[in-house]
Amino acid sequence: MKLTRRLLWALPVAGALAATGTLLSQRGDPPQPPEAENGKANVGQLKPAVNLPITQVILFNSGVGHFTRSGEVDGDARVDLTFPEQDVNDLIKSMTLRDLSPNGRVAAVTYDSHDPIDRTLASFAINLNHSPPLAQILTQARGEQVEVTLVSTANQPGSLTGKIMGVEQQSVPSKDGPPTAVSVLNLWCADGVRAVKLGEVQRLRFANPVIENEVRRALETLALSHDAQKKAVSLHFTGEGRRKVEVGYVVENPIWKTSYRLVLREGKPYLQGWAVVENPTDEDWAKVTMALVSGRPISFKMDLYDPLYVARPTVEPELFASLRPPTYNGAILGKPAMTPPAPVAAGGAAGVPLGAAEAPPATNFSMGFAPAGGGYGGSGGARGLAAKRFADDVSRKLKKDMELGQSVQSVAAASALGDYYQYVIDRPVDLARQKSALLPIVNKDVEGTRVSIYNPAVQPKHPLLGLKFKNTTGMPLTQGPVTVFEGSVYAGDTRVLDLQPGEERLVSYALDLGTEVATKPGKNTSRITSVKAVKGIVHTSTLVREERVY
Repeated sequence: MKLTRRLLWALPVAGALAATGTLLSQRGDPPQPPEAENGKANVGQLKPAVNLPITQVILFNSGVGHFTRSGEVDGDARVDLTFPEQDVNDLIKSMTLRDLSPNGRVAAVTYDSHDPIDRTLASFAINLNHSPPLAQILTQARGEQVEVTLVSTANQPGSLTGKIMGVEQQSVPSKDGPPTAVSVLNLWCADGVRAVKLGEVQRLRFANPVIENEVRRALETLALSHDAQKKAVSLHFTGEGRRKVEVGYVVENPIWKTSYRLVLREGKPYLQGWAVVENPTDEDWAKVTMALVSGRPISFKMDLYDPLYVARPTVEPELFASLRPPTYNGAILGKPAMTPPAPVAAGGAAGVPLGAAEAPPATNFSMGFAPAGGGYGGSGGARGLAAKRFADDVSRKLKKDMELGQSVQSVAAASALGDYYQYVIDRPVDLARQKSALLPIVNKDVEGTRVSIYNPAVQPKHPLLGLKFKNTTGMPLTQGPVTVFEGSVYAGDTRVLDLQPGEERLVSYALDLGTEVATKPGKNTSRITSVKAVKGIVHTSTLVREERVY
């Protein structure tokens, strides 16, 4: 029944299309796309998808990344992208599209259902689930007209045109063994039923362009579903000529990290900072513009991918008891006819020429249901005119509501970062899929003074070698590990927290084994306690003074 409904719906369109179709080939040349008739493309004749590479990547410390794709399209175009299923919610929430030409606009964004691919394939007129053989495909298309090209022999024509009746298995005698089963295609042709062995079919073409469109869309669905963990997203643009388009979206991405190298030397220490970025996608980043933002914008997830339904109350229709149909007795022979009753109120019965022993009161029609004039058809013309007027009014409203803007635009200024700070990589970045990279972001002299830091809770015997470090780079430094070098020799590791420009911080990187600390209590250790009572409340304070000699 699904196939029948699809074909009936498409009949008004099919008359204006060329009678060409999808070729199903067992051997010989591959099928060619159908030609357009009178310069107009057939239904389902889709242009190849346009590739939009990633051109800009902005990474944040909050676990997301803002990606921008840009490129050129020509005329009406479709861009196919694939994303992991867990990224579709972020995509729906954040995607922006721009057609940068006044001659073009964004048409729509379509994406795969949450249902498995098997259910999607089952919705097409030809179900391609589980790689069906040609015999099963033809069985699904029973009743469709096809053109069959056969292997040329002396006993049969080169091609046949007819409607598919079905595919059956026939036993064919074999010279050297038992009979073999052969699939035979039964066609209803102009000269009757013809049986064609599928093994002799070289090429087969559907004449119905609706079936062609269904098969082509099913094949596109299969092509976009090779990775079961990913979902396909298609972007549709409409317009004229070649023009530039941009697509942006925010999805989950590893945070970018920093690591530093601090060289202690004569004069000012030298600080070098590296950013650690990762490409966890299945797409290479080629010549992308990259920016690293040292901020944590609020970001959250919301389930927009799964269908959501709202429970509605069930209202029972109001029921009325039906009237029993009245019955009438026939006339009694030999007796005069009954006198008609007096007329009743308007809308009532006009009397019964024959006896009506069981007739109900004539006022049954007085509630507004009485036929006016010449029976029930008297107001049919007025009702039809009102229905047509209502349909025309709805049609005008629908047309008015669908007049959307010429393009969807989104404008973002790179300088509007608020309290954030961004590191813009000054050259294009190449990073292959599933790879990571170290990018230099800081290379400057800083101010620092060597110190020894003693804390008996950390090390009671030796102080720590340290540095009183001041951030004079002019940019914020995000938290990360610091590897310290004395000249060209490794001296130790330390860690720095987020440091704003001009802020000072102590860092320690090694034990000062050349210095040993001995402590003893001093002579001026004292303890003073005072007690004070005020309005029935006693206040006690204790002052302890401890002196320690290092």
